[in-house]
Amino acid sequence: MSDPLFATEMLYETDAMCQDIGQTITIRRITKGALDANPTKGYAETPTNYTATAVVGSFDKEYIQAGLAELGDKRLVVSLLGLAITPTILDTVLFGTDTWHIIDVMETDVGGTPTVTILHVRR
Repeated sequence: MSDPLFATEMLYETDAMCQDIGQTITIRRITKGALDANPTKGYAETPTNYTATAVVGSFDKEYIQAGLAELGDKRLVVSLLGLAITPTILDTVLFGTDTWHIIDVMETDVGGTPTVTILHVRR
């Protein structure tokens, strides 16, 4: 049986770490709407931005040498506190002056309660 108090503590600890040493990022989700009357335009797309705090890090050379990451890829430890969505590989991340594509989403949960999400992103 899991301890919901422990899961909550982990969620707040991750958020505190992200607030202390992290930076603000934007997760952009594109929602496809109806097909445009002009067939050359395709579907209408609506971007929605979600602000989060994350600690940005690089991958160790072992990950790159093993082919699990590429040089320049980043690892983002994202605080879930107050984040209205769960990031997916269909979303993009904006931080600094760049747009990053999500390659992988790794979620850690305690007893079914998500406590931290780690994103593998690439330009």
